[in-house]
Amino acid sequence: MEQNGVDNEVSFLDLLVAVETSNKHLSLLLAVCDRDRLRSSLTERYEQELASEGIKSYRVKIDRQEPSLFAAINQLVEAEPYLQAVNPAVITVEGVVSLSSFASEGERSPVDKFLGYLQWTREGMRQFAFPIVIWVTEHIHNEISRKAQDFYSWRQGVFFFESIQEEPIVPIDIEPIHFPEPESDDLDLPIDELLFYIAQREAAGREDASLATFYTLLARAYKRDNQIDQAISTWQKAIDLQEKLNLSLELTHSLNELGFLY
Repeated sequence: MEQNGVDNEVSFLDLLVAVETSNKHLSLLLAVCDRDRLRSSLTERYEQELASEGIKSYRVKIDRQEPSLFAAINQLVEAEPYLQAVNPAVITVEGVVSLSSFASEGERSPVDKFLGYLQWTREGMRQFAFPIVIWVTEHIHNEISRKAQDFYSWRQGVFFFESIQEEPIVPIDIEPIHFPEPESDDLDLPIDELLFYIAQREAAGREDASLATFYTLLARAYKRDNQIDQAISTWQKAIDLQEKLNLSLELTHSLNELGFLY
């Protein structure tokens, strides 16, 4: 149960950072979750946190009869002068998870229609200068990656959220837990861009969970570039801030990754 909580919190902070850093340009963010209640709570949470950053939230729902992502977003933008002026905003896409894979004889299923629209959506989506969070199930995510590869290649991040199991815990003797390294596909920002966002927050004196996440992303970027000393010192900044903010779940991952470096 605790491990799922760790993973969900890390994914949430990565998603939050992805939305903030893609302000005023198109960013396709796939959020993968099979539980209705968890999707709802996470959406409400990031909408509240982004509002404090001056980023306005909108929601659109995919039409079951004509499940076109472009049409749904275009209809919203045409109705909202705020979006037409390219103000800071995030659009959350709902309804994809409820599309059925079943179809009448001789017809395509709603999911297949959705995937077909996606495959030819890329050029039209260019006009939308916003981060777009698309909630999908694991099954639909897999279908997008297989059947709408052109669209999938445009993604800026995939963020997985797992339900926390409620089964009683049975005490057993186990070996020490070794956490896997986080997926690097979720958010892969250049070092210069990460340094810019970190400098902004440090100059404003903002010591929050988002800054800690930026530190972890920067540390991973340094590690990818084999700049080990910089990676270690940046992980230490993340750890210090996570301890200060009592972010115990994120701290577990940071200590683990720092241990791998040493």
